[in-house]
Amino acid sequence: MKKSTVKVMGGLGNQLHCYAFGKAVASHNKSRLLVDSQSGYWNDQYNREFLLNNFPGYHGKNMNSKESKFSKIKFKLKNRLLANISYFLPLKFKFLIKEDTNPYHFQENLISTSFFCNPYFEGYWASYKYYKLIKEDLCLEFVPPIPTNKEVLKVAKAIKYSESCAIHIRSYKEESGIERKDLKKYYQESISKIRTKSEKINFFVFSDDNNFARNLLENIIDSHFIFVDLQASQGNIQSFNDFYLIYICNNAIIGDSTFSWWASWLSDSKKKYVIAPRGLSPWGADWIPANWIAVDAP
Repeated sequence: MKKSTVKVMGGLGNQLHCYAFGKAVASHNKSRLLVDSQSGYWNDQYNREFLLNNFPGYHGKNMNSKESKFSKIKFKLKNRLLANISYFLPLKFKFLIKEDTNPYHFQENLISTSFFCNPYFEGYWASYKYYKLIKEDLCLEFVPPIPTNKEVLKVAKAIKYSESCAIHIRSYKEESGIERKDLKKYYQESISKIRTKSEKINFFVFSDDNNFARNLLENIIDSHFIFVDLQASQGNIQSFNDFYLIYICNNAIIGDSTFSWWASWLSDSKKKYVIAPRGLSPWGADWIPANWIAVDAP
C-alpha cells in the first residue's frame, strides 16, 4: 500500500495544521499516512514537543526513527538529496515536497494530485481549504481531553452556564525581538460586534500574559470579563486546558494564533460566532473560513 508522510512541527495549532494536511493528502490518494513526529523537534528553539497523541481520539501512525546523532545526520542528508532530486521532477513524481512560501497560499493541486511514489511533505499548510472535505473526521479525532483539575472544571462550569465568548490574546513574549501589531482596535471592534448579539455575554480571556491582555483591553473591561489564570496547570497541561475551555465557549474572538484557530474551527458548528483578524496571517484569505466574521487588524 502506498504511503504519504507528513512532518509535524511547531506548537499545538501548527501540529494540527500539519497533520490535517497530511490526512487530506492520504485520503485523496487512498494511501497510509505516516506522521514524522520527531525530526521537527530535534532543534526546536522553544523546546516544544509533539502533542497530538494527547488527544484521546488521535489515531495517527507515528514514525519510529532512531534518535542517535548518526541517524539524525543520515535522515537530514537523505531528505536534502530527495529535495534536490524532486526539484527537477513533475509534482506527481516528487519524493519530497516543501510548502511554497512565496507567498503562503492554498495549493489545490497538492490535494488533487495522485502521487506515483511515497511523498514526504514539509510545511505548515495552514489553510482550512486543504482539509474542509475531511472536517467531520478531524472533529471526531480531535475532541480535546476533558480536564480533571477542579480549578479548570470550575471555569468550564461557568462557561457552560452562561452565554460565553472566548477571547484569545497572545503576547508573543517568547519571541524576543519580534514586533507585533497593536491589536487593541481589533479586539475592541470584535467585542462590540459580539455585544450587539447579547448584552449579558461573559468574556473569558485566555492569554500567555494576563497583564499584557489587561492593558490591551483596559478601556472596556467590566464585570463581564473573566481572566482565566489556571495556577494549578503549566506547560502542555495548560495548553490542553485552555484549548478545551476555548472549545466549549459559545463564541470566540481569536488572536493571531493557530492555537485558538483550531479550538474554534473544531467546534464552530456549536458556536454562534467566531471572529478572526483579517490581514495578519501570511495565508491571507485562505486562513479564515467563510462562515467566520473577519475584522480588519491594523
